[in-house]
Amino acid sequence: MITLFALLSGLTLLISYLVYFRQMIRGYSNPNPSSWFIWSLVMIMNALTYHQILIHNPIKAVTAYVAALCLISISIYALLRKRFSRIHYFDGISVFLALCTGIFWQLTNNAFLAQIALQIILVLSYIPTLYGIYKGHASEQVYSWVLVVMSYIFLVISIMLDYRGHWIELLFPLVNGILGNGLVVIFILKKKNS
Repeated sequence: MITLFALLSGLTLLISYLVYFRQMIRGYSNPNPSSWFIWSLVMIMNALTYHQILIHNPIKAVTAYVAALCLISISIYALLRKRFSRIHYFDGISVFLALCTGIFWQLTNNAFLAQIALQIILVLSYIPTLYGIYKGHASEQVYSWVLVVMSYIFLVISIMLDYRGHWIELLFPLVNGILGNGLVVIFILKKKNS
């Protein structure tokens, strides 16, 4: 069951990114360049540190690797096809903090501390996307974001089926997966209903 939910999480996440890619191609979604740049960089670091934390069952890290690969792919496509939304003044602060976290991880070589710092950066990196949705600078569709939240719920289930008291394993799926993406869902729905 642990492996099943871990793989279901990765598969659902892959599907969500394919849905997002389709939305982007059709012009229904335009990603924020700062958020997606940070997510691409941070998810690489996150996948590597998360994999180190999950020594007893690394299959749970498949979601982090799928996220990193998909984020990079969509970011490259959006850059080449000019599909990104506009950049705003506070986007640079988020990028700077993400780079500092990467340097911190390399200097300390401590996956535990880096994992905590990365989750803080991931939460902050949602601000440009949320701001864009709120102000109407960015257009997003809710479908792919709901699938992302579902994916991370599957990952939490996988972790809880084999929970050994290591709360750090839950930090990534709860903070980034459910909180961050869940906020995007809420902002999209609130904007749609206003």
